[in-house]
Amino acid sequence: MNIYHFAALTALMGLSFLSAGLATVLARQRVESWYQACNRPEKVPPPPAYGWLWSCAHLLMGAAAWLVWLSGPEWGAPWVRLGMILYFVMLGLNVLWSGLFFRMARPGAAFGAVLAEEVVTLAALIVFWNIAMIPGALLIPVLLWTGFVALRTLGWWRHGRQFRPVETEGAVPSPHLAA
Repeated sequence: MNIYHFAALTALMGLSFLSAGLATVLARQRVESWYQACNRPEKVPPPPAYGWLWSCAHLLMGAAAWLVWLSGPEWGAPWVRLGMILYFVMLGLNVLWSGLFFRMARPGAAFGAVLAEEVVTLAALIVFWNIAMIPGALLIPVLLWTGFVALRTLGWWRHGRQFRPVETEGAVPSPHLAA
């Protein structure tokens, strides 16, 4: 691996984990306050599980994007260009979901964002697979995890678990959520 490939790997992984860090910043305060105390739908993993699983998903997304980039550096091939654009959109939608669900307490809007992320992830999987099998295969667990998150988000929204956004920095919404 030459220095150019290593720089691309570092940049793509750094971007993946930068978006994960931004999503965590958006979620952290709310997870530590109301999310721990509220009546969550059934079969929702504990908050630490989300962190570990999203970290794995971001690692897989970054690795897949790097392998795609290697097949056509400098955005040379149209399929590589499309794959990289889909990768950036996936990262952006993940941050948007965290902001909508945790920071703004809008599970309906968050469901729309994570559903869009699921569609974009499927499109990226197809494009990546057409470029090379391994990058496409790396996105299969990401697609499954995003689908699970979409179902859980739908559960929050469908069962009336609407939250009020935090008005002041120290305020904590009531754990008794409207049905």
